[in-house]
Parts: sequence; structure tokens; C-alpha cells
Amino acid sequence: MKWSLSTVLSLTTLFVFLDSPRGFAASYSLQDLGLLADLSSRTDAQPNAISADGRVAASSVTNGAYHAFVYDGQWRDLGTLGGGESLCASVDTLGRAVGRSRLQNGQTHAFLWTPGATDGVPANPQMKDLGTFGGADSEAYSINASGQISGFAQTTSEDHAFLISSGNMMDVSATLSGGLVNSYGLGLNDLGHVVGIAYTSAFATSHAFYYDGVTAKDIGTLGGASASALAINNSEQIAGYSAADSGLDHAFRYENGTMTDLGTLGGGYSYAVGINNNGVIVGGSFVDKGNTTYHAFVCTNTTMVDLNTLIDASGTGWNLTEARAINDSGKIVGFGQFGGKKHAFLLNPIVADQGPSITGISFAGNDVLLSFTTSATADYVVEERDDFETGAWADAVTGIVGTGNTVTATVPGAAGQNRRFYRVRLVPR
Repeated sequence: MKWSLSTVLSLTTLFVFLDSPRGFAASYSLQDLGLLADLSSRTDAQPNAISADGRVAASSVTNGAYHAFVYDGQWRDLGTLGGGESLCASVDTLGRAVGRSRLQNGQTHAFLWTPGATDGVPANPQMKDLGTFGGADSEAYSINASGQISGFAQTTSEDHAFLISSGNMMDVSATLSGGLVNSYGLGLNDLGHVVGIAYTSAFATSHAFYYDGVTAKDIGTLGGASASALAINNSEQIAGYSAADSGLDHAFRYENGTMTDLGTLGGGYSYAVGINNNGVIVGGSFVDKGNTTYHAFVCTNTTMVDLNTLIDASGTGWNLTEARAINDSGKIVGFGQFGGKKHAFLLNPIVADQGPSITGISFAGNDVLLSFTTSATADYVVEERDDFETGAWADAVTGIVGTGNTVTATVPGAAGQNRRFYRVRLVPR
């Protein structure tokens, strides 16, 4: 919800709200980020994250091996920790990227790549080895605005989720109960809270967990046996997937202790992969009963929409397979098929109708005059109610035609009210 507050000081005080509902865009333009190459036995070539300023973290095969890449207007190969392979999982607005890389000895370690850094490995001083909990391997999955990092690292016998803060690797899984000894910190918000997947020692069933900085807890399922939490925003909303009562995996949104089934695009399975701070979720879902065709989706509240139906002519010839991440500007990265080959895409929202902005409030006798900006492709309604927090909104002025300029709506008799709350709502044509 995007809104502004203005106060008119007079014998009567009026609080005026601007209401412009936020969700996914009505349409998107598509930017082809290029061909993604996979090894014959793997499918790791894909974008994995997008920063607030539009940088993309991805992996693709180059010269016969997977390499970590960051896109910031051009693709940059981040190199490795000395071995033959690296994969990139996340990037922030400073260009810092995290992921995993092979060492010369064959182990795989989590890395932090920092532009201009000198504390990395000798052959690649911008890439730093983040180490382990004493075992052989580790991976990093997410970096937040403060430079905290989530991932997992091996002990001598188990895999433990970690949170790196101020250079210290903290063991998140130490606070898990219920015999969940193997865990992976997949998502991270700016509060330093982590979500991910946890297992027992036998790796039989996945459990979605949430770590609040002190304690990690199992957040449950949609009725089935397993669940996986993949992303978390700053409002503590969590996105992931869980087995439902049917046993089929469905995308979910978790908030305030409740896990909500987001359904599918028509098939049996769906998977939520990313969420932004506006609560918009992206992922992929099968669209047919036979579960043979998989499409990228965007979802606000519980409305899941096939992204293939929202792209303009720039997406001609594309089949968007999966959306991997979304930032707060609504930009979406993912992968799909173009010309029969796997490509990375970046979707940019096309905003045809901007929300109204209150520019003036005045009186004319017993009437209140509200002036606000409009779009020439939308209409508007002024709504009112008597209480700030409760009660239904009622129409005060309807049928206001947008002109592309500022218009003024008259609310008859409103100046005589002791207290009244107003909002202006955009109605797309």
C-alpha cells in the first residue's frame, strides 16, 4: 500500500490518505540477458538473485566449467577459489556477491566476492574463502544490505546453517530442536533473520525453518510431510513450497504464524522461489494436469499469474520457465526458452498508471476540495470513513475521470464533520 498523509488545520481536522494498491505490474518488457550453458548432466545455469539496483547473480558454463557471474550492464566472470568451478547465489547493491567455488584440493567452499578487494585467494584477490565449521565443504546462498551472509558449512559429521556477521560464522542450527541436525540457510533479510531447510540425520524429510536471530524453529507444512523455506523479506514474510494434503508440492506464503497455500497455474505442483519487500512472490508452476509444462509465475496476496501472459511484444518467441527473484522495483529475473535454447531474462514493469498524489486540500463553504494528480488512462474514486483503523470505506465521490493533469474533487458537506478520513483510489480502465 502506497499512501501519503496531509492534514488541514481548521476548526475541523481532516486526515487524507492516498491509496495506490501495490502488486505485480499489468505488463512487463523483456530484456534478454543471454544464452545459459549447462553441462550435459546438470542444470545449474540460471540467474539466482537480483539486487535492489538491478544487479543479477547467475551461473553458466564457460570453457567447459560452471562459473559465477554478476550482471551490472555486462556480465562479469567472478573466477574461482583456485579450482575449476564456481556458482553465484546472491549479489547486493555494492556488487558484493556470494556463492560456492571449488578449491584446488577439490573441496567446495562458500565465497564472498568484493569489487576491488585484496584479501581473497592469491590468484583471485577479490574472492574470499569463507571457510567451514571444520568439515570439508560450505556454500553461501544470500547476502543482505549489511553484508551479512547465510549458507551452510560442514562440521566433521553434519551440515549446519550459518549466519556470517562482522566476519564471524555463527551456527544457526545449534538452536534447532526435534532432531533436525542438518540445515541450510537459504534466505536472509536485512534484520539478519534466516530461513531454510533442515533434516534429521537420515535426510528423510525436509523441514522449513525460520531463525529470528536467537532461535530457529520449524514453521510447519501445508498438511503434507515436508516443506522448504527459500526466501524472506523485511516484513518477515516467507516464501517456499510444501507438500499439501494431497502430497503434491505447492508454493506457500508464511506470515504471522500462518502458512497459506498459493495454489498452482493448473498443474499439480508449484514452487515459490523469491519474495520482495512488497510481498510479491515469484517462482514456477506446472500449468497442465499431466505436469509436463512448467511456467514462471508472479503472485501477490494469493493471486498467481502466469508471467507468459504479462509480457509485451518484446517477449515474442519466449517461453518463461521460472522466475527466480524479484526486487522492490518489481524487476524479475529468471530463465526460459528462446529459439529452442535456455536464456536468462530480466522483466521490467511497464507502469502505465501511476498512483494519485494529493497536491492540495481546501474548503469551499461546507464542501471539501481535494486536488490530486491523475493519469489519462485511469479513473478515480474518493472514499471516506469515520474511524482511522476500522470500518468499511464508503464512496464519497465516484466517476472522477483522469486527465493526465491535476484534478479537484468536491466532497459535499464534508467541512461540517468532526472527523473524517479520506483516500483516493485509482481505478484502471
